[in-house]
Amino acid sequence: MTNKMLPKTAKFVSLIESTKFKPGWRGSGWNSSNTRELIGSLNISDFKEIFSDPYWNNYPCYYYRGPHSKKHGQTIHSIVRHIINANTELSNLLYKHSCGLFLKYTLQLCPPSKRVSLSKRGLTSKDTRVKKLSLKYSPMREVIKAVSSQNGEIRRIAKERILHDGTKHIHLLDDERDLWYMMKAFPSFKLSEEEVKNRLERYIQLLTPRDRRWNSYQYSHIIANLLSRLKDDDLLFYFNLVQNNQFEIIRDQFTLRIGV
Repeated sequence: MTNKMLPKTAKFVSLIESTKFKPGWRGSGWNSSNTRELIGSLNISDFKEIFSDPYWNNYPCYYYRGPHSKKHGQTIHSIVRHIINANTELSNLLYKHSCGLFLKYTLQLCPPSKRVSLSKRGLTSKDTRVKKLSLKYSPMREVIKAVSSQNGEIRRIAKERILHDGTKHIHLLDDERDLWYMMKAFPSFKLSEEEVKNRLERYIQLLTPRDRRWNSYQYSHIIANLLSRLKDDDLLFYFNLVQNNQFEIIRDQFTLRIGV
């Protein structure tokens, strides 16, 4: 986050600070009248530079009192809301040129029809908050690319989108690294009988003493779900699982269905 402002941004911030309102963590005191006064003090063309200034990347949303030069996050929220509601030339400038906090609030407050095009810009933002928000509205092809992101939060959002999309792209998740997501997704999986058996073989091998440190809970739930899909005759083939198995959810598949 840079502390340097472009000249027109500096003027914009100065005008906010000279307006007669009391800044607070929710930007209390700022209203549509303040926004109209602010817009009237600048040329419309100035806002292209203001909205696109990298200064707004990672600019705080909230102000918690104390010495802080970046205390207008909630005021910016109010300004963006008023501009979008007015639906003027300025709102088009927001859609085309907003950056950082301006883009974040524009994504949140704009009509749904604008979000896909805005998210396309947002995915290239240097503001992680904007990237995360953009992933929620992006086409699946962009979500798939984000699965390999270096940022853990970006990867998490991408994987959750894949789960909500169904099983079409589930192969992009890793059997070991993404177990939590796999466990949540399994009940909705549509698998053939052969696929169920193949996955059972793989997960049974992975459920070893070495893996019981932290991920055995997820493995046991996946295995139990796979067992529940088998016919009773096929279930008997996996009876050895119940012997010396500490996981009640797996034992129940045998006890409840075939009484062993």
